[in-house]
Amino acid sequence: MNDWKLATYMENLHVNKPGWMGLYSKKTGKTVDPTYRDIGHCMALLSKEALTAAAVVYQDDHEALVALNTVALTLEEIWKRSLQDNLLGLCLFRDLYTRIREIPKGPEAYATFCACFVQSYFSYLFAVQKMAIGLEESFGTSTQEFVGMMEILATLPESLRKAVIKEFAEQGMWPSNISYAQLLRRLDDFIELVKRDQLVRQTREKAKESGNGGHS
Repeated sequence: MNDWKLATYMENLHVNKPGWMGLYSKKTGKTVDPTYRDIGHCMALLSKEALTAAAVVYQDDHEALVALNTVALTLEEIWKRSLQDNLLGLCLFRDLYTRIREIPKGPEAYATFCACFVQSYFSYLFAVQKMAIGLEESFGTSTQEFVGMMEILATLPESLRKAVIKEFAEQGMWPSNISYAQLLRRLDDFIELVKRDQLVRQTREKAKESGNGGHS
């Protein structure tokens, strides 16, 4: 049994068995294999750990903390939207990157958060040897080229994005099974809501500090 892959173990002993009733896909008609979803259940933990670690690094840097707060709020919104429409949620990363670039120390703080997230993920995954049972020995198919293209698109203005995607497609670099319509669609400005919320809290904090100072 020690030589079995986790996926094989789950399929033989659990998947499509009565014990998994309820984990059912209405789209495919198949029982959902939980081995491909377990990371979703620890995302909140990993994100919180990464944000906490990054906040320690920038504990005295107000602008960096504003950036981290923006990241936290936006990731939560991306999660909520993606549960209903994955493209609608994931496209919000575009607005997140734009806002991060507007904040002093924003790109640096976001990079620190990402580094802390990667470290938190590996620490979680390999905390004990049993957690790694059934994992592949390598990362499998490389996705670096596609990730690179998405990073390029995230930095471009809307007027250029469609032309660049078309060029990628003509060069045979864009996956034919991926729709890019949502990448060109404007969404509700969630970042503006975050900025207004942060401004209100800053105003309240300043008023509170002024009030305390007046009584000292």
